[in-house]
Amino acid sequence: MNFVTEKELTVALDSLNEWMKDNPDLKLIHLNLRKCNEKEVTLVVEYVDLRKGV
Repeated sequence: MNFVTEKELTVALDSLNEWMKDNPDLKLIHLNLRKCNEKEVTLVVEYVDLRKGV
């Protein structure tokens, strides 16, 4: 089983934070972080575009 390291988690969350700053009209509704292999971490984000309404 592959576990996400603290460094990988920090990088993923920093990237998400930048993306959220660049897209203030998006509301995060679901976040999934998984490690596919020893070198790849996948961050899946589901969101609602507040400009289009809920």
